[in-house]
Amino acid sequence: YAQIEKDLEEGLALLKGAKYEVPHYHFTQQAAFAFAARFYLFKGDWDKAIQYASAVYPDGNFKGNIRQYVTDLNPRSYAEYRQEYTKASKSWNLLLANTYSVFQRGSGAGNARYSFGETVKNIYTGNTVYGAKLINKFGVYTAPNYTTNKFNELFYYTNFQAGTGYPYIMAPLLTADEVLLNRAEAYMQKGSYDLALKDLNDFGTANIDAYNPTAHTLTIPKIKDYFQTNAGVTNLSDKDAVIMAILEIKRIAFMQEGIRWMDILRHGLTVKHNFIEASGNETFQTLDKNDPRRVFQIPQDAINTGIPANPR
Repeated sequence: YAQIEKDLEEGLALLKGAKYEVPHYHFTQQAAFAFAARFYLFKGDWDKAIQYASAVYPDGNFKGNIRQYVTDLNPRSYAEYRQEYTKASKSWNLLLANTYSVFQRGSGAGNARYSFGETVKNIYTGNTVYGAKLINKFGVYTAPNYTTNKFNELFYYTNFQAGTGYPYIMAPLLTADEVLLNRAEAYMQKGSYDLALKDLNDFGTANIDAYNPTAHTLTIPKIKDYFQTNAGVTNLSDKDAVIMAILEIKRIAFMQEGIRWMDILRHGLTVKHNFIEASGNETFQTLDKNDPRRVFQIPQDAINTGIPANPR
């Protein structure tokens, strides 16, 4: 942590004043602030996590800069949605990177992968702690194989006449949405309940169709009642209840973006993997925080030279 923090603080100063034609393809100072907020959340330095998260939008307008599902994304067609979601001109995309991928394809390598069957679909499209579902444009290849429909495949031709080349997608590495929810957690860790709930409710206004403050505003009693009713969890402290709400919201909002793994690491969450057969039947394996399978295996060529393999 000390080495990362040293590089981070030195690097931030060097990014000040940099100009780019398309800023969100570059590690700008704004993107670096977002990364710093994520880093300090890992480190447990709540004040600095709040400081850097707030620096992403000095005017404080997260509400107008996060993904605008209600006014911008939801009214679009499925094809337009994929294009807009990772467009560099959108304020919510703080850092984008292109990556070789057939992730979004509905056939071959893109179909029936990533455990997105009925179980995950029900989480993604289900009711939330707000009392309503979060807007999404999930799609179906052939049930029970689903997709979040977030990524637009592009193609770089190496031989146009032969139709050969490389498929790729633009992946969101840092977003305003993650920064806002990270700040909410940092506020909660400090005991700043009102500020944490404000961030969560600002997030809800952009993510819930027909948002109604009376019906959808989060309060601590509402959150506790939700987890007692839907998960059978009782006697939650105020802090634990709000953090559970944040983690659930992030799990749904960032489905298939890789954000969930960071929360799993930070909080030692149990992972429940589902495996989908061609018939659609799902089986499950549970990995607790101490399961050795949560650590990547070292390469086989390294094992062949005599380096001990990670335990399994």
